[in-house]
Amino acid sequence: MPADTRDDRLGAIESRLDSFEGRVQEDFDWVRSEFDWMHAEFGWVHAEFNRVHAQFDWVRAEFGKVRQEIRAGDEETRRLMRALHEDLVERIKTLGETR
Repeated sequence: MPADTRDDRLGAIESRLDSFEGRVQEDFDWVRSEFDWMHAEFGWVHAEFNRVHAQFDWVRAEFGKVRQEIRAGDEETRRLMRALHEDLVERIKTLGETR
């Protein structure tokens, strides 16, 4: 095999390898940029999740306040009903004594 043919073939192989290496690097750069974009998007999603989580905490706190108000109202209602019942019992006793 003549030397120049072999050199030509090696040169062609080197050229093809350089081209392939360039395409691999381009693909790697593209994948890297897509990964960076996805990372940024997930950062946004994480921030939104934290914002929504904070709102749920606020809603949970508000429901807790409402429950406390309802309990306080229930206690007041029970107290008034007890007083009315005791008053009714006393009136019935008074009616029974007057007869």
